[in-house]
Amino acid sequence: MRFFEKMDLYLKDNGIIYFSGKNGIPTGKAADGRYFFEFTEQLVEKILAANERMQLEELWYSEDVIGIKNFRWMNVIMRMEE
Repeated sequence: MRFFEKMDLYLKDNGIIYFSGKNGIPTGKAADGRYFFEFTEQLVEKILAANERMQLEELWYSEDVIGIKNFRWMNVIMRMEE
């Protein structure tokens, strides 16, 4: 979460960032030992609140390309204001 709270430190004016993550999965450790973090619209709201110069350009959902059905991908594009 720290990266998201400090994104404005890594971007130049008008800089664009794209990120995507799984939506519809629980945050936490999976049975195979991997750790997952759920991407939600509330997360995007927190990012925008923590980084006042960031603007949401686009947010959309897409299905997994290999057909896994228990989640979807949340895709986000943000821009750093001047």
